[in-house]
Amino acid sequence: MEAITGKHARFTLMVIAVIAFFLPFIRISCMDVNFTASGYEMAVGADVPVEFKGTEMPTDDPDADSKAGREVSAILWGIVLLLGLFVSFIRGNGARVTQIILSLLGVIFIFLLQASIKAQLTESAMQDEPNIALYLDKEYLAGFWISIIVLPVSILQNILKFIPFDQSQRGGVRQVAPVRQPLARICSYCGAHGPEHSNFCTECGAQYVNPPVAVPMMNQPVQCSGCGAQAPPGSMFCAGCGAPLPPLQPVMRPRDRQCAMCDYMNPSGSKYCGNCGTLLQG
Repeated sequence: MEAITGKHARFTLMVIAVIAFFLPFIRISCMDVNFTASGYEMAVGADVPVEFKGTEMPTDDPDADSKAGREVSAILWGIVLLLGLFVSFIRGNGARVTQIILSLLGVIFIFLLQASIKAQLTESAMQDEPNIALYLDKEYLAGFWISIIVLPVSILQNILKFIPFDQSQRGGVRQVAPVRQPLARICSYCGAHGPEHSNFCTECGAQYVNPPVAVPMMNQPVQCSGCGAQAPPGSMFCAGCGAPLPPLQPVMRPRDRQCAMCDYMNPSGSKYCGNCGTLLQG
């Protein structure tokens, strides 16, 4: 999903939209004479070559060039594209909202330009000769079609960034890779935690009755027993289902106390050997 909604994808779409602004936008024909203009040429009012029967007229012919009318919609369209290209370099939700608005304005200006061209052709035909309207024809070219495809895609691409597709993101917590919860022995007499392979409590010396259980440790994700989602260290409730999470326990102490009877290495601070239950000296 990041490949579709990332900054590089935003920039690529806007580059394509800017290139389309310079591509042929419309071809207007009247019998055997036609001329083609791009969005840029209509924005600056540039001279565009006139073709007669599919062949470009000689440059020394006074009718070889026709000046494209400067269209306000084309000017605004070009400004919107430049702003959109600049905003595509900026990260953040504010930049994405701005680009959505600019792309939407770009689409609006394109259709306003389309309507303006149609109105001008109709008015020109009626003023010169009403019957000439029967021979007028217009064809929208690559600049138009690419623009009305790329700009809506840009809008959709930015909107998708605001939609959480991962259940963990809906709860405000991004899932981390599953980790094996460490096991520990819990003394049924004093409640102390000991290593999972211990046979006796290292605090009171009582023999363990219950099997090892999973105990969350400090600075490690906590897994919800209800839905299986991972929660960050310190979480009291699951962000996915709201179930209470088990309390965090201290990280197991390093084993540096050796039993004189069985040579078993016990955690630091142990009073009794976890293997044989012998009272540790010192």
